[in-house]
Order: sequence, then structure tokens, then C-alpha cells
Amino acid sequence: MKKKLVIYTLIGALCVGNMFGCGKKETEPAKKEKTKVEKQEKKEEELKAIGTEQEGDNIYKIKLENKTGKNITAFTIKDSTMDAYPDNMLEENDAFSSEEKRYLYYDASNVVNAENTESTDANSTDTESQETDTPATEPQVDVQITFDDGASYVLTAFPYEDMKEGSICFADEVAYFEYTSVSSKEDVSTKEAELNIKAEAEAKAQAEAEAKAQAEAEAKAKAEAKAKAEAEAKAQAEAATAQQQKQQQQQQQKQQKQRQQQQQQKQQKQQQQQQQQQQQPSSGSSGSDDSCVGDGLVY
Repeated sequence: MKKKLVIYTLIGALCVGNMFGCGKKETEPAKKEKTKVEKQEKKEEELKAIGTEQEGDNIYKIKLENKTGKNITAFTIKDSTMDAYPDNMLEENDAFSSEEKRYLYYDASNVVNAENTESTDANSTDTESQETDTPATEPQVDVQITFDDGASYVLTAFPYEDMKEGSICFADEVAYFEYTSVSSKEDVSTKEAELNIKAEAEAKAQAEAEAKAQAEAEAKAKAEAKAKAEAEAKAQAEAATAQQQKQQQQQQQKQQKQRQQQQQQKQQKQQQQQQQQQQQPSSGSSGSDDSCVGDGLVY
């Protein structure tokens, strides 16, 4: 009986020891996972920042990875209430390298204030809004990046409210975001939207270029027609002037010829008169003959 009791005691102690051993083995993976998570969190905290690290109701912190294959030397964000992109959010000589991860800190206060202002204006002019039925529009937020080769690209409609972690990618001459949606939990890529925007921009640029070329061609044709008309008018004026001068010269020549003829006629008349005067006998000669006869001389 005592032997059985001792045996049962030993068996119970062994089972208790095994239980503690099993419990120890079960907690080790959990500790390792916890240590791994802590290290990962510590590593994430050491990531560089894009913008000023800060906290607040309108501050959005997004983990971004550069998957463009190029180094980004400039990163700036502009909403549609701004006239131009603000200063570079990257420090000088601190490029956002390819495959690098950083935290982006975006202050959306300007967008929130614009939305509040628009909402206040809409409420104050409620009657007019009902008449016009014009829907309020939220300011659009765009991101502009510049690569180390100097080329700049715009990532349109930055989804800062729906993104906690994502990547900046580059393909087919467009920059775009890839991320997991906070709201839908689905993977999202803005590449197709950026390609459509690029196609629309290129079509618009082509249409503008064609319209400009057509306007220039029409202006050129108009200028050429005007120049031709002016040249023809000038030629006609010159021809008329030349004709008038010719007529004047002819008139002058005619008048000069008439004067010459009159002068010749006058000279001829004078010569005829002189000849007639020379041919007539003088009165002195006939009186002398009569006096001889009167003297009674007979021969």
C-alpha cells in the first residue's frame, strides 16, 4: 500500500512537471513574436520623415515606399485652393531613395478649413443654393514628385484619408499609388486613372496644338492676302501714277510741239513779210525818172 502511494505521488509530480514544461514551450513562440513585433515597431519609428513630424486632428501619417526605381529629390503637396506647389518637403541633399520607406506627415488643415468655409457659405446662401442646385466640391489634393533626372510627375487626387501604408510607383510614364484601402480593405492602384488623365491631357494638348496651328495658318493666309491686296493696290497706284505722268509728258510734249509750230509759223510769216517788202519798188526811184522826162530831154 505504501509502495502504491509513493508510486502515485511520483507519477503526479512527473505530470505536474510535464505540465509546467509544456506551458513553458507554449509561451516561448509568443515571446519571440512579441519581440519581433517590438523590433519591427522600433524599426518603423526610426524611418525618416517626409515633412514635419507632428500630431493633431488634421495630421495624417502615412508609411510610403519608393518603388519607382528612381531617387525622388523633391516631394510636395498642393490642394486646389493653392495657386502653386509649396516648398519641397524633403531636406536638401536628402533624396527619397528607391526601395526606401519613409513616413509622410501631411497637414490637411488647409483643406478642412476650405471645406468648412464652403459649408458656411452654402448655409448662408441656402436659398441661392436651392435655386442653382450647385453641389459643393471638396478641394482636390495632388502630389508632385521630382526625380534626380529633373523630370516631375503629378499623382492626382492623393487619397490621404484612405491610406495608412502604400507605395509610389512609376510605369508607362506615369507615377501612381498602390495601397490597401482603409475603408474597403481592398488593394487599390491609381495607375489606370493616371493613364486616363495623361491621355486626356495629351489629347487636349494635341487639340490645342492643332487649333493653334490652324489659327496661325489662318492668320498667315490672312496676312498673305492682305499683303497681296496691298501689293496689288500699290501696283495699281503706281500704274495709275505712271499713266498720269505719261499723259502729262505727252501733254507737255504736245504743248511744246504746238509752241514750236507757232514759233515756226511766226518766223515764216515774218520772212514772207520781209520778202514782200523787198520786192516792192521804192517811191524815190520813180520820181527821178519823171523829172528827167520833165526836163524835155529827148534822145
